Amino acid sequence: MQKVRGMVSSKEKVTRKGIALILNGIKNFEIVGRDSSDILQEAFEIQPDFILFELNGADVQEYEEILHQLRINCSWTKIILYSCNNLNIQKINKFSQLCDGYIQGPLMPGFLQKAIELVCYSGRFFFLGASKDLEVFANNG
Repeated sequence: MQKVRGMVSSKEKVTRKGIALILNGIKNFEIVGRDSSDILQEAFEIQPDFILFELNGADVQEYEEILHQLRINCSWTKIILYSCNNLNIQKINKFSQLCDGYIQGPLMPGFLQKAIELVCYSGRFFFLGASKDLEVFANNG
């Protein structure tokens, strides 16, 4: 069985290493890449099946530009956003145009695995967050 190859992008080394450790422990996942801060170059060179990209700052424009470049240069790669902070509906709608899924943490490793699998195999945008946010997203999205 071929493994699903992924990358984890986070400004926080502990978060990046922790999520990579969890995902590498799953039988059909393999986390690839170096501990690099240049996600654009690394993703283009490695061509992963998915990128789990953590939003952990207030600079939405910076994230939009990175996601836009990833979408252009790695159109085959599924981009999954992850954040422990609640995003407002405008940000969710904006990011949904640039990525394939959004996961609002914290969540258990089994749910993380299932969410990534759903994004990779369904071809549809996937949202895992608080149910009250899901209702708003469904009504406005």
